[in-house]
Amino acid sequence: MERQDLPPNHEIADNNLFRMKLVQKKSTILVVDDQSENLTVMHGLLKDHYRVIVANNGTRALALARADNPPGLILLDVMMPEMDGFEVC
Repeated sequence: MERQDLPPNHEIADNNLFRMKLVQKKSTILVVDDQSENLTVMHGLLKDHYRVIVANNGTRALALARADNPPGLILLDVMMPEMDGFEVC
């Protein structure tokens, strides 16, 4: 006997396929900070919902931002040695 509150099996399969596609298409966030502890914390907070890439300096951040698959969002520390966040922008 099928419960009335459950969708038919084909709808469940379609829903699971939709979820798998969402997982495969996670948006990318680039986190830039010279402090490794901050990179670790941000990665831990975001990794379940986004593809997270990190850079520990402005030069590396620019290289990642200019890659073939650029991030959709960049979280950028302003105060970094050598090249600060304003220079990166």
